[in-house]
Amino acid sequence: MGAESGPLRFTQTKDKFCIISLDRPQDGLLVVQKQVPVMEGDKITMLGGGREGVNLTWSIQDGGALVVHVPESVVDQVQWAWAFKVDYALTKG
Repeated sequence: MGAESGPLRFTQTKDKFCIISLDRPQDGLLVVQKQVPVMEGDKITMLGGGREGVNLTWSIQDGGALVVHVPESVVDQVQWAWAFKVDYALTKG
C-alpha cells in the first residue's frame, strides 16, 4: 500500500508502517495530521542518520495527529527525505 498527504508518503506491510517526509521535521518534531495505523506499544524509529533501532518518543494528540520527537542532531544527518518506521507491537492481520 502506498499513499501520500502533502509532503508525506506512506507505505505499509503486514508488520510495519513507514512514513517518509520530504520536508525537514521542524523544532524536533514530525507532525502527521492524517490518521495513521499507530497504537500504544508500537515502536517508531528513524531510518538513516545513524539512529536505526533507537526508539523515538511519540504521542497521538487530540484530533488524531501523530507527533514524533526527533532530536535535531539526527534530523541534521539527513538531507533530502526523513524516513520513519513504525514496528507494530502486535502483528495486525
